[in-house]
Amino acid sequence: MRSVYLDNAATTQIAPEVLDDMVRFERDGRGNPHRGLHAFAGRATIVLEAARTRVSSFIGGSDELIFTKSTTEGLNLAIMNLTRGLGAGDEVVLTIFDHHATLLPLYEASKRQGFVLRTIGSAQRPTPAAIVDDARAIIGPRTKLVVFPHVSNVLGTVLPAKELVEIAKSVGAKVLIDGAQAVGHMNVDVGEIGCDAYAFSAHKMYGPMGIGALYVKRDVLKGWSPMMYGGGMIEEVERVKSKEESNDIKVRYLTGPRLFEAGTPNVTGAFGFMAACHYVDGIGRTKIQKEESELARYLIDRLSESPSITIHPSRGSIVSFSVRNMHPHDVAQGLSDHGVMVRAGNHCAAPLAQSLDPAGTVRVSVGVTTTRADIDYLIDALKEYV
Repeated sequence: MRSVYLDNAATTQIAPEVLDDMVRFERDGRGNPHRGLHAFAGRATIVLEAARTRVSSFIGGSDELIFTKSTTEGLNLAIMNLTRGLGAGDEVVLTIFDHHATLLPLYEASKRQGFVLRTIGSAQRPTPAAIVDDARAIIGPRTKLVVFPHVSNVLGTVLPAKELVEIAKSVGAKVLIDGAQAVGHMNVDVGEIGCDAYAFSAHKMYGPMGIGALYVKRDVLKGWSPMMYGGGMIEEVERVKSKEESNDIKVRYLTGPRLFEAGTPNVTGAFGFMAACHYVDGIGRTKIQKEESELARYLIDRLSESPSITIHPSRGSIVSFSVRNMHPHDVAQGLSDHGVMVRAGNHCAAPLAQSLDPAGTVRVSVGVTTTRADIDYLIDALKEYV
């Protein structure tokens, strides 16, 4: 039985070249960056900062890039800071396409602080023009923050990022973008887009799990507070001897990204993240986007052969569908029994997935190693059910 991996939107398999680089880094000796004076610590410092520069440049940014454990952590950090001070009378606009990684922290913050959440977009009309029309109708003087995914993890819809940023900026609102599904599949330039913050991660672009990145504009980052405190984020801590001081401890924190990276960083992960950038750029994101779109179109054509299958309005590298009279989990389990790995359910984007099908959908997401033979194998496995 073959193994066919078609769940790349959840996580890609690590590229062999990336894994080799990470193993080489570990074998050559590791240390804590920005802490020790010995050779291994110095090497780790060089690697971490080189990775920061490379990963930031991958999305057209400068070095205002914070390493996180995931896209989710980056989005939570951004939302914590971008909603600070908001309250009754303020509005935050998100979309029907949002992942729970933005929806849930925004929901919790709105409960605590009293601001209103407004949602734009429609599962039935997931087109750039319709999304822009909604944005123009909803975004207004009360809007303080606009949040959206660059690419939907359910439908593969590419949201009109630049246009949405322009609408938000016209009313003085900040913009946060979830780029998890975009960076490994298409060219991204945060400078051209004009957003204030952009989060993504390595494991969705053929790199390691456990490391993500959050790009933040320099002038926006200046006013932010960290989520965690500890080693590696301070300039100086001293005991104050004067009795006139109200506190006998004085702390001066670092500025910039390192303020948000308390504790021992994932240097090996950062090295792998950098290697993943090299890997993706070595293939070429324009080529990746073209070939994945062609594979997805081929899949849609093959799925269309069955009257029992409803194909939802999918784009890019992602195809979501439903099978008549079958729960998506049953379809996914049946495919797994044949060695075909897909995702089923709400995909951590319940409002969108449930608006397509109350039970959720079956999601197929292709990657750089996917072939037409893989698609044919999936179709043959599906024939047992449809």
